Amino acid sequence: MKRKLTLNVDENLLSVAKRYAKSQGLSLSSLVECLLRDATGHHETSFASSWRGKFRPAECGDARYDSIKQETADIEEPRRLLRREGGQPPEPRDRLDIEGGEDSAS
Repeated sequence: MKRKLTLNVDENLLSVAKRYAKSQGLSLSSLVECLLRDATGHHETSFASSWRGKFRPAECGDARYDSIKQETADIEEPRRLLRREGGQPPEPRDRLDIEGGEDSAS
C-alpha cells in the first residue's frame, strides 16, 4: 500500500532530481522509493516493476501480431455483420433448460 509523504528538499537539488528521474523513465516518487529501498536494503519489488521492460510490442508481420489481429477479427466479425444488417444481438435468456428445450421458467 502506498502512502503520501511530504519532503523538504533544496530547490536546486529538486530540479536536478526531477530531470534525472525523467531521464530514467521514472517519476520522482519512484526514484525516491528506489533510493529508500537501496538505503534500507528492503528490496521487495512490485508486480509492475518486476515485469517492466520484459515485454516487447508485437509488430506487423510478427506471429504474435497476426494472432491478436485474427482473434480480434473473430470477435468483431459478428458485430460488424449485425451493424451492417441493422440487427441487434439476441437478448440474453435468463435460464435455459439443460435438456435443450424451452426456458424452464415458462
